[in-house]
Amino acid sequence: KFREFRKTFGEKDVGLITGDVSINPEGTCLILTTEILRSMLYRGADLIRDIEWVIFDEVHYINDRDRGVVWEETIMMLPDHVRIVMLSATVPNTFEFADWVGRTKKKPVYVVSTYKRPVPLQHYLFCHGKIFKILNEHGQFRTDGFRQARLEKKRIEKEAGKSKSGGTFGRSRWNQLIQRLLKLELLPVVVFSFSRKQCEELSYALGGINLNDNKEKGLVFGFVDRSVSRLQKVDRKLPQVRRVRELAARGIGVHHAGMLPLLKEVVEMLFGRGLIKVLFATETFAMGVNMPTRTVVFNGTRKHDGTQFRELLPSEYTQMAGRAGRRGLDSFGVVILFCRNDELPAETNTRHLLTGKAEDITALEFIKHSFSEAPARRAAPVQKAALENASTKLKKLPTAICQMEMEYLATRERMEILFRREVAAVMNQNSLHGKFLGPGRILLIRLPLLFPLSLDSPYPAIILGSSSTEHTYQASSTSKSLVCLAIAPKLSTEESKKILKESKVTMMDDKGIFKKGISEDGMLYAISVVRPENIARICKQKAKINAEGCLGTRSAGGGRFMSRRNLGEASPIESCVKILSTLAKKAEKMNYSEDKMPAMWPEYPGLLELDPRKDMRIKDLSYIETYEERRKIQRTLALSECYKQKGDEKERRTKLEAARSALTLERRISRLKTALSDDRVAMLGELEQRVGVLQALNYVGKDREVLLKGRVASELDTCDCLIGTEMVFENILETLDDAEAVALVSTLVAQKKSNSEVKLTSGLTAAVTRLQEIALAIGNIQLKHGIDISPIEFSRNSINTSLVQVTYEWARGTPFFQICELTDVPEGSITRCILRLHETLTDIRNAARVIGDPQLYQSMERCAELIKRDIVFAASLYVS
Repeated sequence: KFREFRKTFGEKDVGLITGDVSINPEGTCLILTTEILRSMLYRGADLIRDIEWVIFDEVHYINDRDRGVVWEETIMMLPDHVRIVMLSATVPNTFEFADWVGRTKKKPVYVVSTYKRPVPLQHYLFCHGKIFKILNEHGQFRTDGFRQARLEKKRIEKEAGKSKSGGTFGRSRWNQLIQRLLKLELLPVVVFSFSRKQCEELSYALGGINLNDNKEKGLVFGFVDRSVSRLQKVDRKLPQVRRVRELAARGIGVHHAGMLPLLKEVVEMLFGRGLIKVLFATETFAMGVNMPTRTVVFNGTRKHDGTQFRELLPSEYTQMAGRAGRRGLDSFGVVILFCRNDELPAETNTRHLLTGKAEDITALEFIKHSFSEAPARRAAPVQKAALENASTKLKKLPTAICQMEMEYLATRERMEILFRREVAAVMNQNSLHGKFLGPGRILLIRLPLLFPLSLDSPYPAIILGSSSTEHTYQASSTSKSLVCLAIAPKLSTEESKKILKESKVTMMDDKGIFKKGISEDGMLYAISVVRPENIARICKQKAKINAEGCLGTRSAGGGRFMSRRNLGEASPIESCVKILSTLAKKAEKMNYSEDKMPAMWPEYPGLLELDPRKDMRIKDLSYIETYEERRKIQRTLALSECYKQKGDEKERRTKLEAARSALTLERRISRLKTALSDDRVAMLGELEQRVGVLQALNYVGKDREVLLKGRVASELDTCDCLIGTEMVFENILETLDDAEAVALVSTLVAQKKSNSEVKLTSGLTAAVTRLQEIALAIGNIQLKHGIDISPIEFSRNSINTSLVQVTYEWARGTPFFQICELTDVPEGSITRCILRLHETLTDIRNAARVIGDPQLYQSMERCAELIKRDIVFAASLYVS
């Protein structure tokens, strides 16, 4: 950005300030990291008084798990006279975000949006050596592209048998793709791969491809040699330097965080000049480098986010895909999803990735005025009114006379949650689903929209089929719903006719009902979609039925279902109704012993529940535990008067309805009170806990005034400030020589883990052990004050010894190529650690000035100078 602006606006006006570089800080247009700006705001730097505008590029970084708090604090702390411009391509909830900024800064915010890309994108699948379009430049998803890809796969498998996946197979596919792009004039291309190792491996896969002519090779060699000439001769022979030079000569590049910063800049500049035609890069290239390309390829859509592997989010895909299409050069950009081993991705997932809404910005930390608290503050007046309304309604209900019913409903709800888990387990196993939830199986179901009384006493039903069948017209359904015929045995003929009269159904209505009617015996029935949550029990009984006859066919005129039957036979529907009513009333031998309780509801003595062990042969321990827990609750409910259904039915229904309303209102009141309380502020509780920790460690006084240790901690921005401060106050560094002090401080900033053996001096070993003890003690204090933390894990994660030997040798003057041989950590990660280490040593030096320790001040200044040399601190190509 600095290089680009300096070309546009001139060298005198543009300046740059980062953690280790300061160029023309008096310029009228300064480019700096958000961390530097926040640090200036905390320290009250003179420069802040002169700022008139701050432009936040890629403001959606406020959603970043690690850095979002920096952006949020900076926006909040900017003085009132500073005006703000925020830029982003992937913030969906712009008005909500603008509302927070406006409320926080007490100024109007103007939202300027565009929904049209300057260069539209076309999205493709690359599978079986062919390219299939799946999203056009108008944003329309094309299912025919997926269909063609599936047909091509079937054709190839039929002709040659399924190909075995392997290294050669993968390499040949990449060669195929690059040659196709070259032929179609779709280079240059950026291939995004979410692993440094994969980026390197993919570059090796193109061993036989040469994309540069002799003139271009000469330009590459000249530029690379000039760029690395500032390094020492031994560093110019590093394997990574040679590898970048050889690949770039063939028009291929690799870009990831494990590379040396200088080499990443070399690759970026060669790509910008068109001398690298194929670039394999990680996600950071899309986030930090503004270099458009003709084509973008995704080598998969799964990534590790630091915690777990997950699918790409639509916003992340948009950010990376947005690099395709060069303004003024291309009529459209091309984005390709590379199908590994020719395995097609799921169509629904791909549709969501390409067309899904980006994730709403939900910033992370700052307390009362934080963006994450803005919705709660805005909703407070509405919540107060809702609380008063709910409290008034609750007072009017006869809660005193329906306590038993309220307890019954709460207990039954726990039981139903457990049963839903059982049903989900059966539905998710195809073998169980087909055998025990197939046509003819008897169920007890709740359909409160159709049969309100079924909420308390479920109705018998018989399965006709799955909702994914042709009869349901629900081909896009994602859940394994069923189609059932249910009866209402409790309703009189008059009540049944009244319900039937309320609606006429020709196809499936908004309640999921296909057909309603009254049988010849005056029984109300309905053919309806039954979702897993509607199932109250799965019964042992299974009947032989004409399921297709019940579902019938659609008439050509208006989609009305017409039941099919042979002349002289009973209607298939009438047969099902008769089966259900007979089974429900049939008397079975009852057994209410502690272990067995076959009857599920008193009014249906003939319907017995399936036993998962005896009937279904399920051996899964978690399923059996859930079943046993649910049966235990069921036995408790069986003793309730509400379950036994004695007394007046109408009075019982009234009490249950009152109890249900009371439970709903009580829960709503509890939620509203929580939302309106001071404790609702997302991190207020954690704030109090952390203040308690600071007071226990004497960083903050009783009246929350900042003490000397607190002032020292505020100087340490690049490491854990508590461990760093305790290290300073315990004089651990004074017992070490300069190289050992550098190595010890590196344990606070190293991020990459290593499997290499680390050799330490005796003095350094003792110092590291003491530092680990300090971290463990701080972890225990945090745990004592209620912070959810494992002291051992805190100590292990805070003190990283993987680069202790590397930084020790670097401080002693060992060449870079030799320290790289001491560890398996990539060169780029070593460089990043040493750069951050330099910042931390400078912070400790400043802290020594705060406490008045000239010896420590001079020691840290010497240490910082010791490591500031050679390839690690080579000047950036962008500023030199």
